Amino acid sequence: QPMVSTYYAEHNRSDIKETLRLSVTYGFSLILVLSLASAVFAPFICRFFGMTEVDAIQLGSRAIRIYCIANLPAFFNILACNYYQSVNAMRMTYLINLARTFVFMLLFSFIFAFSTIQWFWLSWLAAEGLTLVCWLVYGLRRRNLLYLPDDEADKVLHLTLDNSNTDIQAMLDQSNAFFEEHNANAKQSYFACMAVEEICGAIMLN
Repeated sequence: QPMVSTYYAEHNRSDIKETLRLSVTYGFSLILVLSLASAVFAPFICRFFGMTEVDAIQLGSRAIRIYCIANLPAFFNILACNYYQSVNAMRMTYLINLARTFVFMLLFSFIFAFSTIQWFWLSWLAAEGLTLVCWLVYGLRRRNLLYLPDDEADKVLHLTLDNSNTDIQAMLDQSNAFFEEHNANAKQSYFACMAVEEICGAIMLN
């Protein structure tokens, strides 16, 4: 989340997408392995928590396995909440959280309350699954699932300062040229260059 927030402030679309890709790849792989292991060893987990009767172990194992399946859509819902919060799409974050923890959970808890206890655990899976479908469909229909502004790569200046580059004036000259190219007024150029100079000076000093 802090990485995406930083890249969003920098208008760095490519690194936002790469961070999201890594999060999905490694996060989903980890949750898949843990969920599979929990599902396989569900009876042992039940015994660990003191269930000894056969009926209780069967009921507990079913609940754990449903929970493990629900982890998969829940992973994407939680990831989406963190991502949308990072890119300032607060409305999406609020709606996803409201849907998965209140609206759909309450709805499916009421529906499955009329079934036997062994099926009641499906309410969480249904709530997470429907939440995932809803925000995916909504994001795809508006054709901007990532909630990123239009690509403005030509309006972003990237400067790199390291211990071998002590010519701050050269960086200020590049900054000035960039501001002139994009028709910044004198006040904007002055304050932006002052900020660049102060930041670079602090880096070199420390």
